[in-house]
Amino acid sequence: MIGVSLIGNVSADSVGMIVVLVTLITIVGAADS
Repeated sequence: MIGVSLIGNVSADSVGMIVVLVTLITIVGAADS
């Protein structure tokens, strides 16, 4: 159970980081253009 929870947390954090990065890139791209 602990292993599954850790994997789930890591996956959720990874997705969150990707969303943040994409959002920042989009904002920067819009600002540049």
